[in-house]
Parts: sequence; C-alpha cells; structure tokens
Amino acid sequence: MNWQYLLYFKAVAEEQHYTKAAEKLFVSVSALSRAIGCLESELHVKLFAKSGRNVTLTKYGVVFLQYVLQATRAIDEGCKALDELSSNLSGTITISAFYTFSAVVLPNILRRFTYEHPDVSFNIYQDSSQKVMQNVLDNRVEIGFISDYFDEKNFPSLEFTPIMTEKMVLIVPPGHPLANKKSVSVADIANEQFIGFDHTSNLSLHLDRIFKQEGYHYQIKMMLSDDYAIAGMVRTGMGIALIPSGQPVVSREGLAEIQLEGSLAQRTIYATWKKDSFSSYAVTEFQNSLRSMRMPEL
Repeated sequence: MNWQYLLYFKAVAEEQHYTKAAEKLFVSVSALSRAIGCLESELHVKLFAKSGRNVTLTKYGVVFLQYVLQATRAIDEGCKALDELSSNLSGTITISAFYTFSAVVLPNILRRFTYEHPDVSFNIYQDSSQKVMQNVLDNRVEIGFISDYFDEKNFPSLEFTPIMTEKMVLIVPPGHPLANKKSVSVADIANEQFIGFDHTSNLSLHLDRIFKQEGYHYQIKMMLSDDYAIAGMVRTGMGIALIPSGQPVVSREGLAEIQLEGSLAQRTIYATWKKDSFSSYAVTEFQNSLRSMRMPEL
C-alpha cells in the first residue's frame, strides 16, 4: 500500500474537498483523484461519496480514517524519536499532578532534571489524583503524580514508581483538649468531628482506611477539596482534620499539630506512566531519573 496515498486520503478526509486538498498537498486534482481511485481499488470499497461540490466519507471511509490517523501519528512520533536520539536531549514532557504536590515537591524534581537537561521543557496540568491517573490512561499526559490508595492489579497497563512518603498529622485549634498532646491514636480521635477531603481526593479513601483498620468510622462534618481550605476551617474551630505533614505551603499559624500513630498513618506518592506506549527520549530519561530517586519521608 502506497504511503503517499494514505496521506492523500487523510487530506481529502480533512478538507472534504478535492481542490482544497490538492492545494494543501501541492499536487494536481487529477493526480489526487487517481491516487484515491487506486486506494479504493486496492481496498475494494468506496471511501468517499460526492456531496455537491464537496465529498464526504462513506461508512468504510470513516472506519479507515481512524487507522490512518493512528498510523500517521505513530510515524510522526517515530520521526520525532529519531530526531531526539540524533541530537541533544530536548523536547516537551506533559505532566499531570495533584495540586499540593505541584506546589511543594514537583518544583525540586524538575529543577534537578532541567539542571542536567536544560533543553527539556514541561507542560504541567493540576488535578485530583483520580483524574491524574485517568489522564495517563487516556494518553492526555505522559507522566502523572498521584497519592496512594489504588490497587495496582486493576491497572496492569501502568507502571507505578514510589517518589516519597508523607506522615499524616492531626491539626486542631490551640484551645482544643488534644492541642498539648505529642501524638494521638485513632481511638483518641474516633468520636471527633472532622473537616475532611471530598471524594475527588484519594486522601478521603486513605483516611477511611485508617479508621476502618482500627474498627472506627471516620466522622465527617464538612468536606473540602484542598488542604488550605481545610486548615482555615480548623483554625476557626469548625472541627479538626488529618492532613499530610509535608505541606509547608499550608500555614500552621493558629493551629496545633499532633502526630498520628499507627502503621497506616502515612501516604505514599507515586509517579505513574503507561508501560508499553511510545515514549520520547526525553520522557524515557525523566522516567529513569524518577526510578533512581531516593524516596524521602516528610
């Protein structure tokens, strides 16, 4: 099958007009028409139907176009990969990360990488951990950063690399009865009313798991989407909260911070990406740098 004919087919499908497609391709209309005719003869189906001065895809053309688009994207990516391999490490890496990680940890990771690879750039999108994982699965981004509470067996197409762990700490107003304690158990706080994370955050699932392990129910008085708003509500005495300790951007002013006891009183942050999808040289190098990181605990 002639590769040029596939490009001609793609152009006609996009323009829905032979003359416009021919101008785009810098070929004559007759040459373009002959190429499409040869392609249709080889496939034994009609790919286009006339619609006035325009043409539209037949049902066969609609199906075939999806495969042609996949093929042309793959060839473009292959050319890009060879270009990167034959030159200095460069290119753009697309990343999706949950909000607080983007503010606190990710800047240092990118700073270290770009110090060694200054020609690499990044497009970064912020979302909840659940949506970040979906972005990776849907190929919207190349690398995601997510918090734990997921079953790896349910995502066989993804690789998960641990990046860091964070302890969970209790925050309470200074006048709270627990404010002077250095640490608390789940039993100590089981009857408290919590300002919690909403269900877009993996932390809501993680905190449920902490309490269920000890045989208690996590009592939510109010749900919010981020650490900053939760800390603000605790500061005014609306309730208490459990948040990750490694969030220096969340002001501790007007709050008492207490360590939470127990084996689940921490969360793990992972980098994730598709195992078998095409990765540019820049993405592969960044993945390798993430695999080699020493996992800190905050």
